[in-house]
Amino acid sequence: MAFDSTVKFGHECKVYNNTGTHASPTWNELNIVKDVTLNMSQNESDISSRAGKGYVMTAGTLIDASIDFSVTWDPADSADFSELQNAFFDRKPVELLILDGDRTDAGNEGLQAFFVVTNFTRNESIAEAVSADITCKITKNPRESGSEITDVPNWVVTS
Repeated sequence: MAFDSTVKFGHECKVYNNTGTHASPTWNELNIVKDVTLNMSQNESDISSRAGKGYVMTAGTLIDASIDFSVTWDPADSADFSELQNAFFDRKPVELLILDGDRTDAGNEGLQAFFVVTNFTRNESIAEAVSADITCKITKNPRESGSEITDVPNWVVTS
């Protein structure tokens, strides 16, 4: 009897960069990434009242999301590396899609948003290949064709 596992493994997850426009995306898999962490948390608002009978009551407010990942430092061999590095130095947003599987397979999910690269740290461990730790945080959506993009950030499920 064969069993199919529903467990997701890190190597199955994908990070995509939109190299086209938002209206007509060209999703390019960033296969240079190593370990990826999608950080998501909600800010909190104290909504305590006497109705709480002595307990603190909290409401979730804004969602804070960022992505951390590392890449091998190889600017001469990767357009993806150069694009991320240029996004950092030029302070330009990049549209990323962080999924728990391939975007062409139905049922995979993750975050799509415009991000600004806020950290581009070079690591020079004596016994390892030089690498970069990169942090991307959600930023204001840019304008495209004269109008502000309004449908992202968004949690997406592929169909």
